[in-house]
Amino acid sequence: MGNTKEYGRAYREKNKERISANKKRWRKEHPEKQREYERRRDPIKKRAFNERWKLEHKDELIDYRKRYYLEHRTEHRQRHTRVKVDVVSRYSGGRCVCNKCGFSDIRALSIDHINNDGGCHRRELGKKGGSGFYRWLRDNNYPSGYEVLCFNCQMIKLSEFRDWAFSVGQLQYYGVKTR
Repeated sequence: MGNTKEYGRAYREKNKERISANKKRWRKEHPEKQREYERRRDPIKKRAFNERWKLEHKDELIDYRKRYYLEHRTEHRQRHTRVKVDVVSRYSGGRCVCNKCGFSDIRALSIDHINNDGGCHRRELGKKGGSGFYRWLRDNNYPSGYEVLCFNCQMIKLSEFRDWAFSVGQLQYYGVKTR
């Protein structure tokens, strides 16, 4: 048995009674630890315990997150790029190109809401954009209503949309700020 999981499974199956007896004995000998263990298994109590711990160790958590980010910055960027390439290629027919002009530099390509309701949709999702939005698209099986545009084409589309919305008086509805 080369796999550790398989070995552990086989061992537990073979020694089921002995393991059960040891667990019962331990629970009788350590009732306070057993109560603590059960308290942590209760999801409501566990959530409360975790929230208190986070408040008590706030500075340590901030330092840890900064250190972790600095140590894993390249992996994070690579993961973000992989997700972005996957999503952009799905919405542009297998190639990473702008749907309007054919521009192909992935750094300048992004997903655009076809109906110009991106701000409302992101607020509804609680996402600001970027990798969180790309992951949402991937996790929801690439829903329709999106297209791939380069930033130049997006700015042209935004300018045309603002001109239209200003003339019709729809800026407040879409949450667009006037110049």
